Amino acid sequence: PHPPAHRALDDALATKEVFTAILKLISELDEPTFRELLRLSEKADAWLSDLLHQVAGERAGTLTFQQSPIRFAPVQPLRPSPRRRPLDLEKLTSFFRPGRALTRAFPRYEYRSEQVRMMREVAHALSEGRTLLVEAGTGVGKSLAYLLPAAIFALENNTPVVISTNTINLQEQLLHKDIPALTRALEEEGFAGLQALAVKGRSNYLCPRRLDLIQADELSPDMVRLLMKVRVWLLTTRTGDRAELNLNLRELKLWERISAQASGCPGRRCPHYESCFALQARKAASAAHLIIVNHALLFSELASGGQILPEHSYLIIDEAHHLEDEATKQLSREFSEPNLQDFLQYLTSLLSRLGVPASRKAELQTVRQELEWRAEKVRSASDELFGSLQRLFRLGGETQDEFELRLTPEIRSQPAWSKVKRAAEHFKLELDRLSGGLDRLYGLLEELAPWEAEALESLKLELLTLWGAREELAQALVPLLRPEPDWVLWLSYRRTGELALCSAPLHVGEFLRKFLFARKESVVLTGATLSLRGSFQHFRERVGLREAEELLLDSPYDWRRQALLYLPQDIPEPGKAGYQEAVERVLLSLCHTVRGRTLILFTSHAQLRNTREAIGPPLEEEGILVLGQGVDGSPQQLLSALISNPCTVLLGTASFWEGVDVVGEALSVLVMVRLPFNVPNEPIFAARSETYNDPFHDYALPQAAFRFRQGFGRLIRSRTDRGVVVVLDSRLNSREYGAYLLGSLPPCRVVRGSSRGLPAAVRKWLGG
Repeated sequence: PHPPAHRALDDALATKEVFTAILKLISELDEPTFRELLRLSEKADAWLSDLLHQVAGERAGTLTFQQSPIRFAPVQPLRPSPRRRPLDLEKLTSFFRPGRALTRAFPRYEYRSEQVRMMREVAHALSEGRTLLVEAGTGVGKSLAYLLPAAIFALENNTPVVISTNTINLQEQLLHKDIPALTRALEEEGFAGLQALAVKGRSNYLCPRRLDLIQADELSPDMVRLLMKVRVWLLTTRTGDRAELNLNLRELKLWERISAQASGCPGRRCPHYESCFALQARKAASAAHLIIVNHALLFSELASGGQILPEHSYLIIDEAHHLEDEATKQLSREFSEPNLQDFLQYLTSLLSRLGVPASRKAELQTVRQELEWRAEKVRSASDELFGSLQRLFRLGGETQDEFELRLTPEIRSQPAWSKVKRAAEHFKLELDRLSGGLDRLYGLLEELAPWEAEALESLKLELLTLWGAREELAQALVPLLRPEPDWVLWLSYRRTGELALCSAPLHVGEFLRKFLFARKESVVLTGATLSLRGSFQHFRERVGLREAEELLLDSPYDWRRQALLYLPQDIPEPGKAGYQEAVERVLLSLCHTVRGRTLILFTSHAQLRNTREAIGPPLEEEGILVLGQGVDGSPQQLLSALISNPCTVLLGTASFWEGVDVVGEALSVLVMVRLPFNVPNEPIFAARSETYNDPFHDYALPQAAFRFRQGFGRLIRSRTDRGVVVVLDSRLNSREYGAYLLGSLPPCRVVRGSSRGLPAAVRKWLGG
């Protein structure tokens, strides 16, 4: 590794080393891969093509390694016991006694009665086939509390337990820290053979068939570069997981064309069936006792009927407060111009590669011409539809927050709506006619003689993919053609100038009850923020959870000794004159006092950027690094910077309100610039608010309280941590709901004072 420096000479030397390593890799590629890179490079940058041709001349007569065929190790699926074997609670409890393997396997382990109690309740729920709802405050150690009973239950019953999380950080903690330590401890206790792995959605895996179908003469330079990267990666990957490639945002979008999406997958008919990475992921999962997934995969599996996960009856959902949002996201639909253009471009590409066997030449040429004509009709109808949507959007006001316009009954009663409806019906008619042509083409290909059909087999498979894409377009259009009261419909205007028609279910509780809770033997839902003022009622209503046992475990931390909550009373309310200037003044003074070590949470990207511009230069003159999310790097990069250099101030939005786990003095001050209320006219939030008699107190305020608790919980992450939380939103003092929000927090010390008195108060608290 090259030393981390920013001097020009060091950077140049590091670049030279990387370039030399790349040249060595290219020179050692097997001949088929190298020839494919040469072919692809003709459509890439000229310098890249020149470089590869130069290497080609130097490779003559050199020995290169050969790519071996992709082979996967055989797996033995679990065969669940016919009858459930309950866990021995006393035996499990004994694992937490001093000197036992479990207490030695986990560094800095300390006994916590709350953790043992949660473990016993999880074990009971699994053994008895119950649904359990557990709030485990910060420091309880909930991961081990559910991993231990889940692992032993899975081993003794030879059945998988699926564990779903929302964040990558928690997944990595489970896979790379907690489960390996638990596995070692269990082996000492006589429980050997625990298998655990992470499984991702199909789109994360490469599809070898789609990769082979890509033609170099119709690709953009960006796509060519991605394909070259993938071809080299194929020599070493054994998972086909795109995470190994470290793709940028542009490449992630292009990846969709070669990913193992479910639509159009021919299954066993695929020539690459035995080397399918998605299939291998499913097979590997079938042999695992603990299967780690994210919420997105969990719900996409429910919506699609299961594509990756094996049958499972036992489920643990961590970070369960994301349940409603993620279910909503996975059930949502989008109809946009880019999606339609991708569909038509795919069709055009397919037709250009359609060979015409002599036996059905006239018929196939007729169908191809018809499809080309129908594609133009669809394109024309889409222009008409999006034009009418643009006009409707302008009537609703393009200055809407987040560029979104909810299509309410009032909007749909305007004259412009009738034009949208007619345009949508016309588009649907043309799309159906195009579908008829696709059916006829597929039928003709099916009727070809075997020796003729073989050459066109890949095109038949692509037709299935195309049909799946067409079906997704049609489904996304349904809410526009037939608006239903239990769906939310809105227009989203992107900063790129693109317009999208979006829809989402008004409620997901019934879906979760019917397709998740009712189909499992046991479900455990846990998180640090599931209750409000001691009640789970709001959470249960939102996710449709009727029958469930409840357990509320307080944090073992001494919040009155460890955390100070400071509320400046002389700052204008958000939106009032002087507010932003006051925020910047307080932050400059505060960050100067503590020399970094600060996380500042925002609810708006715009305010984050403005604040970053204002406080960054003066603080950096003092040697304090100021980093903003979306400006200076990814969340993970920013957190790493804070940990490695505590003289840092982080400015973050959404993802930083939770999932941040920085122990020690590197994070000593947490600032919430505004109370985390939802944007009132965000379409889904606005529609759900209208279902309540008192939208603010029954919905908006509880949602904000959950977020407020999550943000507050970022500060204290161990028994030895000590820090200050500052809230720069004076509504916490001046509005009647302030007491409600404060009542949702752990019982810490609260100080109300002036903004000028803040630095001294922070100095005193951190020094004490």
